[in-house]
Amino acid sequence: MIINLIVFILLNSHPINIQNQTLTVKLTGFESDKGKAFLQLLDKNEKEISTKIVEIKNKEAVAIFNDLSTEKYAVKVFHDANNNQKLDTNLLGIPKEKWGVSNNLKAKFGPPDFKKMLFEVIGETSIHIKLQ
Repeated sequence: MIINLIVFILLNSHPINIQNQTLTVKLTGFESDKGKAFLQLLDKNEKEISTKIVEIKNKEAVAIFNDLSTEKYAVKVFHDANNNQKLDTNLLGIPKEKWGVSNNLKAKFGPPDFKKMLFEVIGETSIHIKLQ
């Protein structure tokens, strides 16, 4: 009886990191359907969890990430117009291709702050990123 009580307390006092969460990312702001959308899903420590390359149709794209844990993530995306799987930049490092990040943060004298890109995935989660 006491063991059952201890197990109950332990299970209910710590959040359980549940798997099988789904993230849907809707992308808009493309200038054309040429090329593909290249996405990176990163965990709260900036470690890459998954990469997706998706088709662009009617200047929009959708990517779905399955089997995620309930936790915080960030998404980075760019329009890979020439299909070279990298964000092309000019000599100053300014992107030549459209790009975006979760929470639609803007660049100010460098890339957006990673911690501000984070959002929590719980159950069926959807976000929208408008490329800039």
